[in-house]
Amino acid sequence: MFCMEAAGDAFKCLSNPIRRSVLDHLRASSLSVEQIFSRVIAIKKISLSSLSEHLSLLKSAGMVEVEVRATERIYSLRKEGFVEVLDWAKDYEQFWDLRLSRLGDYLDRMDKNEAH
Repeated sequence: MFCMEAAGDAFKCLSNPIRRSVLDHLRASSLSVEQIFSRVIAIKKISLSSLSEHLSLLKSAGMVEVEVRATERIYSLRKEGFVEVLDWAKDYEQFWDLRLSRLGDYLDRMDKNEAH
């Protein structure tokens, strides 16, 4: 049984490699449960019921949505489910921009020093 404290928490959902793999596969297009399962088991052997629990956690965190088509369930990403994670990461964007800018300046100075 999975830790239900991940339910509704995008960060805890992202902490699991199987759920990250599911999200990675859904980036390209919406997929049925069977399509997701065939892609995930190529990487990690899990049962269909285990995958269903992972999908349920992703849905409860708002990271995926499900469309029922006849007997199929089609999963797709929900950008709204990633807002909290993106907002958190954005706080570090300025930090890295500054560091990379300083590195670029340093490399430019090194390049100019070697040219003289």
